[in-house]
Amino acid sequence: MSTNTTSQSSRPYAVAFMIGAAFTGLVGLYVQAFVQPDTDVSDDMWSYPWTADDLVPFALISAITAAMMLAGLVAFARSDLVGASRAGRIGSWITVAGMAVLTVAQLVQVSINDQRIDDTGPKLVAGIFGLATVLLAVGMVMVGTAVLRAGTWDGWRRYVPMATGVWGLLVLGLVTTKAMPTALGIFGLLLLAFAVAFYTRPVPESADRETPAVRLH
Repeated sequence: MSTNTTSQSSRPYAVAFMIGAAFTGLVGLYVQAFVQPDTDVSDDMWSYPWTADDLVPFALISAITAAMMLAGLVAFARSDLVGASRAGRIGSWITVAGMAVLTVAQLVQVSINDQRIDDTGPKLVAGIFGLATVLLAVGMVMVGTAVLRAGTWDGWRRYVPMATGVWGLLVLGLVTTKAMPTALGIFGLLLLAFAVAFYTRPVPESADRETPAVRLH
């Protein structure tokens, strides 16, 4: 398969990834700035700061956008952007697993929209969200390490996976605080930067610079 064909086949998934990540980032910041300050919902409720009724459409839309990001991560995992690194390839698929778990968690939380956070259901769902975050963060750190070593991305792109992974690990310490929406919003924006990097450079730097003669060699 030629480099051009690979680029064209990856970009629709990268676009889906960008849309899903942009939604995640912007909604997190919106919730922090506008929903949380004006809410009358107790922070003992799972739906906080949303009402139980408002959480349902939000969770369903979030599941759709998570699935869009999942498609982009699968396309990335099937690319050569981690070079020959076995750990990088494993990390790519760990991020896929993390986003798949996140998609499931978004759907499952619909069933506990009116429960308290200390109920059994919310505790289990919180664990699923936590697992998704750990998988995404660890996978991104592994991808980031591989990209830095392989030099498959140049400029700002090469630092984005590592930054995303490191921030994902920091998010774990903020999810129980009132700053959670901002933490998740920044995580979403970093995922957006990763998606943009993938869209603008869907093949390794060296492959993109090769001539047809070299590729046929």
